[in-house]
Amino acid sequence: MNIKNDHFYLAVDEISFKELLKNERLMNLSFHKEVVADEGQASWEGLYFIGEDKIYFELVKENEKMGIRPGSIGLALSHLAENGEQESLEKIIKTMTDITWTESERKKEDGSSWFKSWFNEKYEPGFVFWLMAYQGKEIEGRGNKAPTGIKRFIEARFHLPVENFSYSIDILSQIVDTNTVGEILEVSFPDQRMSLKFSPSQSQNELDIETLDGKLVTLTF
Repeated sequence: MNIKNDHFYLAVDEISFKELLKNERLMNLSFHKEVVADEGQASWEGLYFIGEDKIYFELVKENEKMGIRPGSIGLALSHLAENGEQESLEKIIKTMTDITWTESERKKEDGSSWFKSWFNEKYEPGFVFWLMAYQGKEIEGRGNKAPTGIKRFIEARFHLPVENFSYSIDILSQIVDTNTVGEILEVSFPDQRMSLKFSPSQSQNELDIETLDGKLVTLTF
């Protein structure tokens, strides 16, 4: 299938986001941006950490209009390809007959095509998972714009409350290579050196990120 980790995020409340903007270390490793889409009808704000392999992590500010809730974690998978191999993703989705998917299309601020995405309709609040296919030269321009930046991600560990864990993880297991060790689900991608680990938690969402340059951050919300 050649599906790749495209990006992942953690949403924080507005007060926490303002504090993050004062964190000198994080601001050196990332760049701050407000993204405007759909001819100005949609927008969101975040700190972006981009590795040399094009995978990026986003600390995104809560946004009620966009359905971005504090503490939620998101994971997007794609082919990381220009003009995104949409037909390939559609074939994958059609094989998963027990899951209902919702398709949406996002345009850029100027109205040009940006990407299509597919969400499973029955997802738990707190963990959002989707597939996406780019419609233009998105990946070509994706690179580090931070003062220092990071080399690359090694691992991201998602600790999800039990009620947010089982269903989305089951879907993920049908799409990418996984290995279960105890209660931990390990996800690997053939052409990427970054791994993802998912484990159930008894309380809050927690995201622990390790980079080649050393541990980036542990965030709990």
